[in-house]
Amino acid sequence: MRRGRAPEIHNPDQGSQFTSAEWIGALQRAGARISLDGRGRAFDNIFIERLWRTVIHEFAGVEHLRASLDHFF
Repeated sequence: MRRGRAPEIHNPDQGSQFTSAEWIGALQRAGARISLDGRGRAFDNIFIERLWRTVIHEFAGVEHLRASLDHFF
């Protein structure tokens, strides 16, 4: 986990990268609450998945990313 502000809550799917002891431990040490989606529950996180599908592409920099997200929202 990179340094900076820890998330209040982390709500990933059941992917192995999010259920590993190392990742869970890092979240716990950072004080984040963990809320895993149910196994096989593809629609639990449908809104954020749609967001990523919509906005994911290469950006020229942070300002370009921010402007694109502002436009999206």
